[in-house]
Amino acid sequence: MRSLLAALAAPLALSMLAPSTAQAVFIQGNGAASTENLGRFTGQVTYTANTMTTGTLSISLTNTNTPIEGGFITGVVFNIPGSDALASATLATTAHSGFLDLGSESAAPFGTYDAGAALGGAWLGGGSPNGGIAAGTTGTMTFTVSAADASSLMAEQFVGASTMVVRFKGFANGGSDKVPVQLIPAPGAVALAGMGGLLLVRRRRK
Repeated sequence: MRSLLAALAAPLALSMLAPSTAQAVFIQGNGAASTENLGRFTGQVTYTANTMTTGTLSISLTNTNTPIEGGFITGVVFNIPGSDALASATLATTAHSGFLDLGSESAAPFGTYDAGAALGGAWLGGGSPNGGIAAGTTGTMTFTVSAADASSLMAEQFVGASTMVVRFKGFANGGSDKVPVQLIPAPGAVALAGMGGLLLVRRRRK
């Protein structure tokens, strides 16, 4: 009987871990909504639910400014979607050693965010920007997310002006910028939308 109960309990225990495949979305900067319209980037946000209450968030950012324009990505802040008011995220890995973990952080004029990382652990300061993600290069930061509803979160929920902002410093003109993040539609979705439009036109012509 005990062996039978153990055999039945094993799948249940595994289901409680709630593993899922990684969800990825493509992103870009919303320059029209940025503070100075200087910083440009593309990237990818990936989220994986590891257990019912933990997940892994990976943010990959490519600085698409030219070397002549300059500018370094020196930080990123984000909100944790979902219903858990006590949710948190901590920086786990990054190739840019100068990036340190942030707690709750004000990114005026866009508001206060739950978590993130920045050079020297300072969203506004951090000293020289040269340790940031330079023009034409890519940097990736991985965060461990803890939330009661971590298993139900999705990558696209982390993206938006109210949920993620990227910080730039060190432009050739001495400027800086704060750029909200927006989704890039998947190529397949764009193609389907185009096909839908063509079909609608053809139907109207008939």
